[in-house]
Amino acid sequence: MSNHLKSCIADMNPSPLFHFFIFFIVFTIKSFSTSLISYSEHCHSYAPEATPTNRILTGFSLLERITSNYTDGQNILDQDPQWQRSIFFEATRNIFKTNVVDTYKMQAWLSFFQTYTGHPSNVTDIKSNNTRKMLVFYLDGFWSVSTSKLCMVGSARWSTKEGNPLILNAVLKLKFAQRVNLNNSLVSGILESLASPKDLDYFDPISMMGFPRVDPFRYSYTLVSNEECNVTITKTKTLQDSVANMKSLDVCLIFEQRFTTYKLEYLKNCKNCSLFGQDNGYLPTFMSLYGIQCSRQDNVIRFLVEFQDRRFTAYDQSFRPDISLIGEGTWNGREDELCIVACHILNQSDPLGSAHVGDCSIRLTFVVP
Repeated sequence: MSNHLKSCIADMNPSPLFHFFIFFIVFTIKSFSTSLISYSEHCHSYAPEATPTNRILTGFSLLERITSNYTDGQNILDQDPQWQRSIFFEATRNIFKTNVVDTYKMQAWLSFFQTYTGHPSNVTDIKSNNTRKMLVFYLDGFWSVSTSKLCMVGSARWSTKEGNPLILNAVLKLKFAQRVNLNNSLVSGILESLASPKDLDYFDPISMMGFPRVDPFRYSYTLVSNEECNVTITKTKTLQDSVANMKSLDVCLIFEQRFTTYKLEYLKNCKNCSLFGQDNGYLPTFMSLYGIQCSRQDNVIRFLVEFQDRRFTAYDQSFRPDISLIGEGTWNGREDELCIVACHILNQSDPLGSAHVGDCSIRLTFVVP
């Protein structure tokens, strides 16, 4: 049940029976609207249907606000850059094994958030909550572990600019791996409207990608090690200082689930300094590190490296793939260095096909003074 519905019911202060009645109606409407959409027609060639058997008491998120991004969605999602955009995809606890060994039936919701970061045009906009928008799709489908493909169909409630109600029917296709390392850690896909382009309920395809946290046993650190840091940097610390710092510095506490922003300086007459192929001479002024997840036991961290200043942006603002790298970092206490192996996100315009993590030739070294 949505937070909005919960608040409305609380204000009315109904009886427990009324609570159950409202929940039952909402759940029935969601299930009914989804069941009207043919899964086999839209998904069979991508992730074939199977017969559900035993329920699994688990749930997980595949797209998270900070480490995910979406583009397009014209007709329903505002394209104005003054609107902060974020996305969240979460599988509910209604996950089932099926009669096919590596195929699971899933239910989930896919949420798009938009918050206006400019100045509201008037007081009415603030009171009517026109500075915030949320679109939620309720979805059903199947995930094939062997092919790393998920397909779901479902719908969302929306309205026209004139306030007329709409039901948006859509199909979601994602690709993601069960066992994750840096190279296959990208979750990417597309949400497509099932309406005709001439219909009021049609919207342009929405591309999405992200790097969610996963259970520690599902992620393998494969690229980074202390041997990756071969840069010789002059230090004034003694060995005793380094050992003491290694024991006291908690890199997980410093970086995990938060942004740390650095101002960049470049050598004079720096050539080929752009990491993203810009040919206009532009070089970013800031770099922000976000620790997606961390292993204290092994002193290693998954990093999102974004080349913009995140000190004054909303915390849950989506990252920008076009100016970001994804990497793994390790703390070398003896050398007082944090070393990161970073990779590009390639072929971003093809989320269901060739989009992937690659070109892991970048090394970042941070020295703790």
